[in-house]
Amino acid sequence: MPVGGGISQADDFRTVASALEFYLPAVLRKVHAFWKHESLDGVFHEIATKTALRQIEIAGLCIFISDQTLAPFHIQLRFASDVDEIEWLDCRLGEIRDDVMVRVPYNVYFNHGGNRAIAERLYSIEWRFHVGFGNASVDT
Repeated sequence: MPVGGGISQADDFRTVASALEFYLPAVLRKVHAFWKHESLDGVFHEIATKTALRQIEIAGLCIFISDQTLAPFHIQLRFASDVDEIEWLDCRLGEIRDDVMVRVPYNVYFNHGGNRAIAERLYSIEWRFHVGFGNASVDT
């Protein structure tokens, strides 16, 4: 798959997308107390792109399991070349507006067509949670 290409049709993408709903809360729990009793019930991607060798970017909406509300997420990650693990991650989740985290009811969003507006404003969102590890730059 070429760099810059969409990955949502790749054979392994469903596995990765399904794993995110378990993996992201586990990583967020290490830094943010909010996630001690919260989890995700699904992720919906708007962006799913290969950005470099072994590196992907995924953004869209996720469902909080506690109340079935939606929040935006944006992750960038790179898989290790020699072991089955993530060597670099940058994860942002939840949107702040007027000092409050926005949580849109699932049924309201999808019953009204879900305008898929996360990708259009990805870099202007004020994120509620941010966690990351590893080195973003790749040694060559």
